[in-house]
Amino acid sequence: MTDTQMVDSLLEVVLPALRGVTGVLHIGAHLGQEAELYRDHGINRVTWIEANHDIILDLIKHVAAISSGSRVIEAAVGRYPHRGRLHKTSDGGASSSLKESDRHSSLWPEISVTDIDETDVTTIDLLHEKHDFREHNLWVLDIQGGEVDALVSALDSLHIADYILCEFTGELYRHGSCPSEIDRMMLDFTATAAWMSDAGFGEVFYQRIRRSGLGLLSAAKR
Repeated sequence: MTDTQMVDSLLEVVLPALRGVTGVLHIGAHLGQEAELYRDHGINRVTWIEANHDIILDLIKHVAAISSGSRVIEAAVGRYPHRGRLHKTSDGGASSSLKESDRHSSLWPEISVTDIDETDVTTIDLLHEKHDFREHNLWVLDIQGGEVDALVSALDSLHIADYILCEFTGELYRHGSCPSEIDRMMLDFTATAAWMSDAGFGEVFYQRIRRSGLGLLSAAKR
């Protein structure tokens, strides 16, 4: 199963049960394979973020043909602003990452790194300041090992999200994301769905906890 298929699988399960989704912030868009799924569930407002310049035009054409509410932002997202290295892959860029490959190359030897581009890396908070994600309360993170870095970069904007679907890659990439690291970022959320492969990669779906006053007091005592 490819990285993109991972996100599609759990998204198809949880999306029909969600209520009050006003928009989607999809980080790691690739070619916008989920566009039809969002449209079919009545979600028109989608912001797609993709770091790979080589596929941006194809992404724009695909999502524009499906939804008039789609917009595409070309950006690499990381823990803090810096110059990074995007490792582009031979599977049409589906496995491209700011992280270096680890077990990914042994599990999928037919997929190789074809190019490494220097690129500006930004944060979700900075992108929110520029593009306004206030109407995007479903976040999908599919950035091949960089999910924890992205969440750290959203300390001022994470309150926007009510739902977060987050891939974790384990040892597929060097210093890739793992469930325990993601959980530490999700103190105001509860995990409601998850799966993990035998190779230690998978995804988790989080829903924001809406606490009463007593609930907040109980949480504060912990």
